[in-house]
Parts: sequence; C-alpha cells; structure tokens
Amino acid sequence: FLVTVFFTLGSVLSTTTLSGQNLLQNPGFETGSFDPWFDDNGNGINITTDAAEGNYAAVGNVAQFVTLEEGVEYELRCKARILTASADQKIWVGIRAPSAFLTNTEVLQTDWQDMAIDFTAPESGDHKFWIWGQGNSTYASDSWTLVVKGTTGVNDQEAKEKIKITRNAEGVAIDMTTVASDAKILVHDFAGRLVYQTTTNQSDNLIENSIFHTSGIYIVSVITDKLHRVEKVAMMGL
Repeated sequence: FLVTVFFTLGSVLSTTTLSGQNLLQNPGFETGSFDPWFDDNGNGINITTDAAEGNYAAVGNVAQFVTLEEGVEYELRCKARILTASADQKIWVGIRAPSAFLTNTEVLQTDWQDMAIDFTAPESGDHKFWIWGQGNSTYASDSWTLVVKGTTGVNDQEAKEKIKITRNAEGVAIDMTTVASDAKILVHDFAGRLVYQTTTNQSDNLIENSIFHTSGIYIVSVITDKLHRVEKVAMMGL
C-alpha cells in the first residue's frame, strides 16, 4: 500500500470534509442545481431531466475543482453524450492540474457513453475536472465519480480502526498492524515540496521530528489498496 504525508493544509481540509469514496460533490446533479460545479466557459449551463441515472444531468461546460495529492493514483468516471455537434466539432472530458493541462478523453456518442480516465496526480493542489466542446456544440454529463484508485471511503470506519496516526515525543507514529504490507512514505513541506520519501514493509512506522523543520499543521494521509486515512498533526519545528 501507499502512505503519503502532506503538509498543505488546504489540501487536507478539502479531503477530510469529503464524505464517502467519491471526491466530487453533487456528482449526479441530484440536488437539482449545480453547486459546487460551475460554468467554465460562460456559455451557460442547464439542468436536464434526461439523465443517464437518477433524475437529473447537466448540459454544458460544467467544471469542479478538487484538491489532490501528488503521486496518488486516481480514477475519474462519468457518463457523457453529444447533443448537437458538427462533424468538425469535438467534445472532451478532461483534467487540468494546478500548473498545466493533464489529460482528456473524447466523447464520441449521442447515446450515454461511459467515460474513464486513470491518472496519477503530478502535483498537490486544486485539479479541475470538466467537460467541454468546440464551437456551439452541446453536450450532457452525469454520474461523475473521482476516487483514489482501489480505495474505499476517506476516513471511513474501517480506515479509522485499522490505521492509527498519532503524535509522540519522537515524531509521528503510523500503526498499520492489521494492514501490514510494503509502503511508500512521502513528506511534503507546507508549499507542497517533497522533502522526504522512503519505502518500508514495517507495520509500525515513525516519521521523525528531524523531518519537520518548521512549526505548523501537517497532514498525514495513509492510502492502502482498500483504505484511505487522513489526519492533521501539529508539529514544532527544530
């Protein structure tokens, strides 16, 4: 499994407030509104009852930002369809990292199409997930999901019971006795820079105080093949 330690407070606050497995909010537009999705190109977005699943779907260039963690693998899924488009107009579902465009996949059908993108976040920070098209093309999307690859919910009950993250006199202790396996541990500073990484197969792990050069709130995120645990830790720098 993968263990990651992140120091970006905004990233963790965003992650820890999301419930369940899906990191996107209002993923099927079942609230009957868009929030927190937004109109990314200013051409107007609408709610339709012609949905792939449930009661509602979105028409137009909807987008949402989610804070992701560098080096973590994610799975993006949604359903999308072309409503109107000329032969030379293309429509995509895509992802943009904080500093650069990341990837996309083309929507090709007028019937609901299953869209899938597996990717590794190249940096920590806000990533944009959206659907867009060329010219005056129109398109719809529904049933969006974004999950850490192979995991269950963030901070669900099983994760809390099996992964213990605690502060002690020597640093930050991570107890994974019941989920022991190979682990990669990464440490990022407050700006998101990687300052330490190692791979271990130990069930008891310690991130020593010497790693934490400045005082502040740090974020410990533990990701296994089935679990995702996030904890805020206050540290005093050396």
